[in-house]
Amino acid sequence: KGWVWTFSASGDQPGGDMDLVSGSWDNTVKFWRITSSELKETRKPVNLKVAVLATDIHETRVVAGTYDKKVILMDTREDVKKMTFFKCHTKPVLAVKITERQVISLSEDQ
Repeated sequence: KGWVWTFSASGDQPGGDMDLVSGSWDNTVKFWRITSSELKETRKPVNLKVAVLATDIHETRVVAGTYDKKVILMDTREDVKKMTFFKCHTKPVLAVKITERQVISLSEDQ
C-alpha cells in the first residue's frame, strides 16, 4: 500500500531459498521467502505505526529503523509483543545493520 523504502536479504538457505524483509512508508515490516519459483509472505506484516526507513536481517533476527528515531529489534519466530524498542537517536534512523553480536544504526544526528 505504501512505497517500499528498504529491503534486506539473509544469506542463502538450504535449497537456494532466501529470506527477505522489507519496510515501507505504510508503516509495515513485511517478511518474505524467495525460492527459485516464487516470492511469498511468510508471516503477517508488523505495523510499527511510523514509516520504516531501514531494515536488516540476520538468521531469525530483524532490525528496523524508523522515522520517529527508533531502532526496533524483533525475532521472526516470536509474537509482535516481543519486539524491543530503542530510542537512541534525535533524528530519523536512516540505516541499520545486524550481526551475530551487534546492532548498528545510523542517523543524521551522528
